[in-house]
Amino acid sequence: MILISDIGLIIKYYQKPKAYALMENISFVHYFFLHRNGYQFALTKSFFSALLLAMWLWRLIYPAKVYALGYATFLYSFVWVSIGVLVLTGVVGVLQYSAGLPVNLFDFSPLVLSMPFRSLSSLVLIVVGLPLVLLGLPRLHNRWLTRANA
Repeated sequence: MILISDIGLIIKYYQKPKAYALMENISFVHYFFLHRNGYQFALTKSFFSALLLAMWLWRLIYPAKVYALGYATFLYSFVWVSIGVLVLTGVVGVLQYSAGLPVNLFDFSPLVLSMPFRSLSSLVLIVVGLPLVLLGLPRLHNRWLTRANA
């Protein structure tokens, strides 16, 4: 699912290269990562998603305890949450800028007011919930492996 969304992001950048052009009015970090280098950023994220998926598939084919892969998964989860926060604050900033309000990146009230509850909850699940599941994956794998070999 993660890799498919990353590929969808690459396609979006390819189809609409100016989609994040308003980010220059929000902050330099948003402009740099989401507009100016967005395509390269999406390619890098897709590469690491595919690499992590391949390493987990390797561990499922040849079961062994995961140590370094657990740290890599933790780092990937942290980066995923950081990217999610970057995108959400960018969307909030664009909503505020478009409405003529002063830009406050951590005031999520325009986002909450403009989205239905179901869409908002799925957004929070993607940004926070799935990385939390990834954080528990190495521990569950090691526990399952210990019980299977006992």
